[in-house]
Amino acid sequence: MPTRFYFSSTTAAAVAPANDSWNATAGAAAAREMNRKKTASAMATITANGTGTIGQTSLLRQYVSEPLPHAMTITGMMHGIIRTIESAANGNNTLAFSLRACSGDGATIRTPALLAISASDSTVDPYEMGRTTATATAFYDSAENCYHTLTSCTISAGDRLVFELGFRAGSTTTTRTGGIVCGDDSATDLPFTSINTNTDNPWIQFTADLFVKPGEAFFG
Repeated sequence: MPTRFYFSSTTAAAVAPANDSWNATAGAAAAREMNRKKTASAMATITANGTGTIGQTSLLRQYVSEPLPHAMTITGMMHGIIRTIESAANGNNTLAFSLRACSGDGATIRTPALLAISASDSTVDPYEMGRTTATATAFYDSAENCYHTLTSCTISAGDRLVFELGFRAGSTTTTRTGGIVCGDDSATDLPFTSINTNTDNPWIQFTADLFVKPGEAFFG
């Protein structure tokens, strides 16, 4: 069965892996835990200024999962959705993201990355961040794909996933912000439909069941 994670706005991550190679990380919020079960954390908006160079990326928040119980090679696909917002319509910012695995203590980043830092480079809907209102945005890459094939990565029992969210600057000014809305206090998850403003839970989902031992079927 697929594995879905939610983005707590309050529970601190258990470990602090090194950030991915974002152009800017100084404005990032504190790392949080990525959970399979909702924790009823309130929705919270996280913003940061762009770098002032079109195409450069800024980290907004790092999410770290609980330990994965089995050694395995992670393959398959990932997709997800989250509400985004930017401070100006001509900011032209787009949601950026990356996915890696790390050791249980966070000290070692596994290679290769499951997904390198990716973002759409389009400045039209549904790819650009929400403007006047936080708006649901899928995780698009530069080809405007929203379903992503993972680069296979072999992990050990107890390793964790590291999912980072940020934005790609579409403007040459540093005063225009990009932002995301994290939390999981809704009874409903965001539908996988861009350009809606429901205050529901953001999520990412993997086609693989990451908590069942490879070679064993899940029943029940």
